[in-house]
Amino acid sequence: MQGSCRSCPWRRRVRPHPRHSARSFGRVCPCLTEWPERTSSLVLGVSKVKTAVALSNRLGWSASCLVRPIRSAGPVGGRSTALTTPCPRGDHVKRVTSGILGLGLAASLGLTFAAPTNAAQAPPTGGADRIQKDHDLPNPIEDKRRELREQAVKAVINGDAEPVEKNGSTVVKVGKAASPADAAAMRNKKASAKTKAKAAKGKQKDQYVELSQERADKVFVILAEFGDERHPDYPDGDTDPDTAGPEKFDGPLHNQIEEPDRTKDNSSVWQEDYDRKHYQDLYFKTGKNVESVKTYYEKQSSGRYTVDGTVSDWVKVKYNTARYGRDDASTWNLIQDATTQWVADQKKAGKTAAQIKKQLAQYDVYDRYDFDGDGDFNEPDGYIDHFQIVHAGAGEEDGDSTHGEDAIWSHRWYAFLTDQGVTGPSQNQLGGTQIADTGLWVGDYTVQPENGGLSVFVHEYGHDLGLPDAYSTAGGDNSNEFWTLMAQSRLNAKGEALGERAGDLGAWEKLQLGWLDHEVIATKEKRTLELGPQEYNSAKPQGAVVVLPKKEVTRELGAPASGSKQFYSGSGDDLANAMSTEVSIPAGSSSAALKAKVRYEIEEGYDYAYVQASTDGGSTWTALDGTIGGAPIGDDTSGRPGIDGKQESWADLVVPLDAYVGKTVQLRVFYKTDGGLALPGLFVDDVSVTAGGTELLSDDAEDGGEAWTFDGFSIVGASTTDEYDNYYVMGHRSYVSYDRYLKTGPYNFGFATTRPDWVEHYAYQTGLLISYWDTSQADNNTITHPGEGRNLPIDARPRPITDMSTGKPWRARVQVYDAPFSTRKADSMTLHTNGKPSYIRGQAAAPLFDDTKKYFYEEAPQHGVKLPAAGVKVRVLSEKGTSMKVRFN
Repeated sequence: MQGSCRSCPWRRRVRPHPRHSARSFGRVCPCLTEWPERTSSLVLGVSKVKTAVALSNRLGWSASCLVRPIRSAGPVGGRSTALTTPCPRGDHVKRVTSGILGLGLAASLGLTFAAPTNAAQAPPTGGADRIQKDHDLPNPIEDKRRELREQAVKAVINGDAEPVEKNGSTVVKVGKAASPADAAAMRNKKASAKTKAKAAKGKQKDQYVELSQERADKVFVILAEFGDERHPDYPDGDTDPDTAGPEKFDGPLHNQIEEPDRTKDNSSVWQEDYDRKHYQDLYFKTGKNVESVKTYYEKQSSGRYTVDGTVSDWVKVKYNTARYGRDDASTWNLIQDATTQWVADQKKAGKTAAQIKKQLAQYDVYDRYDFDGDGDFNEPDGYIDHFQIVHAGAGEEDGDSTHGEDAIWSHRWYAFLTDQGVTGPSQNQLGGTQIADTGLWVGDYTVQPENGGLSVFVHEYGHDLGLPDAYSTAGGDNSNEFWTLMAQSRLNAKGEALGERAGDLGAWEKLQLGWLDHEVIATKEKRTLELGPQEYNSAKPQGAVVVLPKKEVTRELGAPASGSKQFYSGSGDDLANAMSTEVSIPAGSSSAALKAKVRYEIEEGYDYAYVQASTDGGSTWTALDGTIGGAPIGDDTSGRPGIDGKQESWADLVVPLDAYVGKTVQLRVFYKTDGGLALPGLFVDDVSVTAGGTELLSDDAEDGGEAWTFDGFSIVGASTTDEYDNYYVMGHRSYVSYDRYLKTGPYNFGFATTRPDWVEHYAYQTGLLISYWDTSQADNNTITHPGEGRNLPIDARPRPITDMSTGKPWRARVQVYDAPFSTRKADSMTLHTNGKPSYIRGQAAAPLFDDTKKYFYEEAPQHGVKLPAAGVKVRVLSEKGTSMKVRFN
């Protein structure tokens, strides 16, 4: 399993999803000491491998959890070469050793996908940028929640689903499934056989999606600083020579970050005292012109959503930061130690256990994953609804050498997710860590640094609400940049450091959260529409969504065993697909068997294919033993014969049917998947049933499979074409509310050789920003699939802008400064690269969007967008203040 982890139960999403061509997740399991970097250049130095092995041993994972590079990016037998890649926040250079994490799909299975493309676009010019790193980390139950929500949003837009109200929430029913805890238990290899069996017998529950975030949420924040004690597994030392530092090993305590020299550094956030009041204000302060996490989300939701809560005073854990930051999954221990210390501090201050539990219960009023399947999300589930931890010191993402690789990288994750289905509240065992002995647990969490600006806190909270990153998590950049909080979020007012202000959410993000007041437009509909500002609700809609014809994506499946047809299980999440038939096996037959040719790639330990028999008309089914290529079929997690893993070439499947001689029996091939990673599935050909030398059934799929009843299975050739929803999502961007920081906040590190921490600013332009939402893509990693992504803004002036000091195209961040369609000419400006000026002449007004025109150029492949040429035209007719008139077609 190249590029994957067989032993660790959280190897999910390591390989690319077969439904989406030309994309690579590149996720890796928590065994790794680097965050799961969805990047084509995953790196592990020798010292990191050692600590990864130690971590995997402590967590009970096999050393095989370490991801093996497919091919080396460095010299054979030597240290990998250093690589510099741009960071989504774009602030500093961080060097890492590089190796390549491959796509991991079996080409020999016959599935052909476009290879990752490293096109000839120039490296980012002007500015030292730190490494790109995925900080919204994998969690199967959250991944499923987001996917189902996107499905529900599409269904409502397409008119295929009707939202309903349940106890104050707007929800959509999307089917039935096992409860989140039961599903986790069945896929977790740490669960006992008894637990798995109980989970397998659990009833399927209704599955609901919360369509709109409309409520007041409670946020519980702990401030944590570090002691000086060394954990025995984390002695002092430079464990990663390719990361600057560490220079210190004690602590840190809060208020120990060095003040920057403002003659050289105008980008770093710093203040003298980071006390409790600072964070209480940062999270929850209100008032005229006050910007906090609370007021930010009130404005983004146009009053539909708000937060309140409390921030603890600083609690001190006993170990230094190395214990919690050097190995990334060890941050889970910070959650555990800090919450335990908080309880101890509360008791020391005179509170009783009952009082502490009562206080915490105020923060458990939301059922994030609808554990009981009743569609009521406004009820306790045993877990703190929104838990955040702020750690002393700078984050590793800042490139600060003080604590180097021992510092914590800001992220959103789930504590002890390896225990999902095994531990947790008795009614909802989804892992996590209990807060001392209170009975309340922490699962989902975010962690931010002491000196984080507002942009960092609202960005991470966006992940907590289920929003994915909009930047390219595999390295490089794309057209989102400063156009959404979930990409380049660090903005500022004039004279401030980077990130002290936050940018607006994009129209796509607001649509996902139910916060976009929008009109739905048909592909060829002729209509004139007046839009208000995208930033907040007004009497006019904030945006529009154009529904496009389905996008067809053809996948190569591989040749049948014979002829031109084969049976196929399909690929997807939460499948229960079957092909069934009925045969009568004559009494007295000396033997009987089902035989077939099979090949497959099925997620090992999670998804299974079965050959099953029923003698009661299909009321109950028995999984049958047999062999594949002469080797016995393995067992599923409940001990039943089940097929998983990978069989690259056609192999002989033989299933004895002697137990059914003299009986009429129903036989079926059954394919069952969970809601995590969907691999290609099962292919079957040349099926026969024989008894005593007599052939009772023979089907090579060439004649339409008349003997079979299909429920999800189908007959396919060597390729298949799937259809995907796709849309244009647009809104009017203007310098109001948080979008006013688009005028002062976009930045460029233009003086890397003389003042590497000094930025110059320029303005993003106003107008109609149109994005292409393509559901055939699961991310925006244009470095691996140029011109294609989940949601990518379309540049109204797509011809690449050249950096005159280098002769190469500017990075996408600069290219898309004038992306909105507008009746106005774009601003001209001068930016620098290594101190050399480059003049950018503002281009002419671009009021017309015509998707049959060219919006992708090979010389800047990460910047442009490939469009479906559906014949959609949108023209900006007029712009006045926060209002805009547009005409469709």
